[in-house]
Amino acid sequence: MGLSTRFGTTPHTVFADAGLGAPRLTRGTPSGTAADADMLACAAAVRRLVSPAAEDGGFAIDGLDIDEFVPRFR
Repeated sequence: MGLSTRFGTTPHTVFADAGLGAPRLTRGTPSGTAADADMLACAAAVRRLVSPAAEDGGFAIDGLDIDEFVPRFR
């Protein structure tokens, strides 16, 4: 489940094989305060995304019920 740790080099090869220019990767995040629901939803989404890799790496992540995260802090 999830992406390979070697995924970072994959887009360039795929684009080159398709005859396209090099890919441009960008990132973004919402900005706001801790009371901003969009900010909390982003934090919850990131936690859901990294949870499998964190568990595989031996990190304990069971201390926070992510489904209650946003409603709890609204």
